[in-house]
Amino acid sequence: MTVVSHGLSGYFVGYVDVREASRILNLPDDIVCLFLLPVGYPHEEPTEKQLKTIREISFGNAFDCGGEYGETTCRSCF
Repeated sequence: MTVVSHGLSGYFVGYVDVREASRILNLPDDIVCLFLLPVGYPHEEPTEKQLKTIREISFGNAFDCGGEYGETTCRSCF
């Protein structure tokens, strides 16, 4: 990624007060700010992250179907 090769860092902000962001950014009425991607030099050196498994961040067909965490006990679970 070009940003990283220049020593910059960024993160995705997915929850934004759409009206307030549009006001601050002085956007015209026909343009809406749906998310932000701040980019800058990190204050600290980033550390390696422990990524979650797909089962920890997703579900299939039904939320909380009764199957135990990490188990595939029903057809709806991964």
